[in-house]
Amino acid sequence: MDGNAVVVSPRDGKVRVLNEVGTFIWQLLAEQVPRAEIVVHLVETYEVSVLQAEQDLDKFINDLLVRGILKYN
Repeated sequence: MDGNAVVVSPRDGKVRVLNEVGTFIWQLLAEQVPRAEIVVHLVETYEVSVLQAEQDLDKFINDLLVRGILKYN
């Protein structure tokens, strides 16, 4: 959907729309790409610093975990 993804929380049935970056991360997580590699992809694709990529990735993953949308090791 225009570079976005739609996910539904199994816990409460709420819909969440992921923007382009969120969709990018979601796809990598679905492919079980390791966190360090996701950071590299974010830095290369979106031209952000490693620190910014790590912080944004952790925030995104934590948000999905809290909402019950993602199980991540």
